[in-house]
This record gives sequence, structure tokens and C-alpha cells, in this order.
Amino acid sequence: MTSVCSRAVGFRSARQTSTPASRSTGEGRRSGRGFVSASNHPQGINPPNGQIVNWNNKTVAGYHAADDNWSLGAEQRVQLLTNNLGTGGGQTLASLTAAMNEAATQDVRVMLFEPVLAAVLRTGTAPGSREEQMLSLLDAWRANGGSRLDRNLDGQIDDPGAAIMDAAWTKLADAWATPVLGSLTDQFATLVSRFDAPPAGQYGGWQINMDKDLRALLGRRVTDKYSVAHCGNGNLVTCRDALWGAIKAAGDELAAKQGPDPTRWRADARAECITFVPGVLSVTMRYTNGPSGFQQLVNFTGHRPNS
Repeated sequence: MTSVCSRAVGFRSARQTSTPASRSTGEGRRSGRGFVSASNHPQGINPPNGQIVNWNNKTVAGYHAADDNWSLGAEQRVQLLTNNLGTGGGQTLASLTAAMNEAATQDVRVMLFEPVLAAVLRTGTAPGSREEQMLSLLDAWRANGGSRLDRNLDGQIDDPGAAIMDAAWTKLADAWATPVLGSLTDQFATLVSRFDAPPAGQYGGWQINMDKDLRALLGRRVTDKYSVAHCGNGNLVTCRDALWGAIKAAGDELAAKQGPDPTRWRADARAECITFVPGVLSVTMRYTNGPSGFQQLVNFTGHRPNS
């Protein structure tokens, strides 16, 4: 029988990619001075759609992230949740729970980055029919919600798109970075992970920078465009060919292991089982991208105080 992740009670806190903030020595040089006025505090009061959403997203304009946090760029994990919630109000406990559950099992790369990747790739033709099919399977995975679930408990992620993305990711990331970084590409990966892959929290990764770089290369409007274009050294055709080459290499790798039919390729769901401190809990649980602390739903109803 195929071994699958067992179930455990409780939530797993997603690992963060950033290191602890530097600590004050206590002698006062780093202590705060004075107070920020109320009008200058970050505020979210009665937003038009009724939503105030936070999942380690970036602060409001004018307030800075820690200087060791490289995960707050054009793509942020919180967008999975906001996209699932939609723009309207009228949420219920059930709809909020559904939005959180869906976000907890989605792949950030396919839901946020894949559209711009596909746009670059489709400025030209694929190297072959297999590679075009692989891209179509990524499109379909995104359209179906980008889930990394193993619903039938056979130990494999159900959608072939997950296998394609997992096999292609390092190749795609390196194809993007190498024209500028060259031999320093792997060193850069020791500072900023190519992807905060499951069972971690999908919080950081190069897709954050790749998204902005590729959109600029496509001629789309980009706020504060990078001073250095990475993919293809700023040449769209060179970039596109390198990314298609990464897709083809991933296809060769998957075909050698799982056969020639991309629709039958599967990623190992067991590889992202969540484990616990040895000796505390012996069970594992299936992957869920949970909060860094606790998660709760509270329903507020109108109340008129006694007169």
C-alpha cells in the first residue's frame, strides 16, 4: 500500500525565510525616540470592500520591512487569500473558511507567476508539441485553482501541473538569473532561496523578482523598474528561448522517470508531509500553508446597549 501523510490535530506554522531581526544591546542607541502621530500610523478603517487582510504582506507606503526580508515585492503570498475572497463584502464564516482552506493548498508560483511566464513563452513557438502541452497543463492547473492536494490519497499530487512546475522551477529560475549573475547564481540562492517550497510557507522565492523583470521585458507598465534587466540580458527573444529551454529540460527529466505522457506525470505528495519535533508527535500531516501562530474566525453581530 502506498504510504501517505497521516493526519494530526492542530495547525502547522509555515516556516519563514527571513532570519531573526538584529537584537538591541540595551544601551539605548537603538531605542525609539518619541511617538508617531496617530495620523501617520498605518491604518485600515472601514475599507470599501470591508476587508482587512494580512498574511505577512508588506507594510503601507512609507514604512519599511526588515532589511533581511526580500519577500515583499511584486508577488506576495497574501494575494492567494485576497484573490479567493474577491472584492465584494458579505462574507460568511463558511466563505472565509473556504477562502483560507483554498489558499492553504495553492501553489504561489502557478497562481501568481505563471500568467506572466506564459505571456513571455507565447511570444514565440514552443520547441515541440510536448513543451506546448506542458505549458497548457500549467494553464489548466491554474484555471482549476492550482491546488497541491492529494485528494485520492495515493501519495501523489493530483494535478500533473505540480510535477511540471516542481521539475522546471530551478531550471526556470536559473535561466532567468544566470545571464547577469553567471557563476554567482548558486551563491545568490544561499542568500535568497529560489523558492520557499512546501512543506515550507511559499513566502519567498525568485518568482517575486522574475515577475517584475518579465513584465518590464514585455513592455508592460512597471512601477520602479529594475535598473538591470536579468532575463536574456534584457532581450525578449533570448529570454524566451532560455525559458523554453528550461521547460524542455524539465520535460526530458520527467519523461525519463515517468514516461512520455505529460498528463500522467505526478509530483510526490509525501515529500511535503509536515513533520513535528521528534518525540513530541510521531504522526505527520498533509501539507497546508498555515499561519505563523494561530488562525481563528470571529463573527460580529450588531448589539444595541441598554439605554
